[in-house]
Amino acid sequence: MMKIKKIYYLTAIILAVTLLLTFSGRDEYSLKTFRSDNGWGYSISKADRTIIKQPFIPALEGKRPFYSKHDARITGNLVLQRLKAKADFTLSHEDLLKAGIKLRSEKAEEE
Repeated sequence: MMKIKKIYYLTAIILAVTLLLTFSGRDEYSLKTFRSDNGWGYSISKADRTIIKQPFIPALEGKRPFYSKHDARITGNLVLQRLKAKADFTLSHEDLLKAGIKLRSEKAEEE
C-alpha cells in the first residue's frame, strides 16, 4: 500500500513539472517596433498573438505616427508595464509628456 502511494505522488509530481515546463512562458508579452506611415509604431503580443497594434501616437487627435523608433519603444514599454500589472493601460497626453515623447510636428527620424 505504501509503495502505491509513493508511485502516485511521484506520478503527480512528474505531471505537475511537465505541465509547468510546457506552459511556462506562454503568457509572456513581447514588444516590437515597426515602420509606420511617415514614422514608427509598436505592437504588443502575448503567446505569439498580437493584442495591440499601435501605428499612431495614442491620446492625440488624428493619425500621427511616432517620430522615432525610440519614442514608439518607450510608449510601448509604458503600456506593457501596465498590462503586466493588470492595470488600465490607456495613456494620457500627460503620460506621453512625462515620458518625453515628441508630440510636435517634426520629420520622422530614420532609425
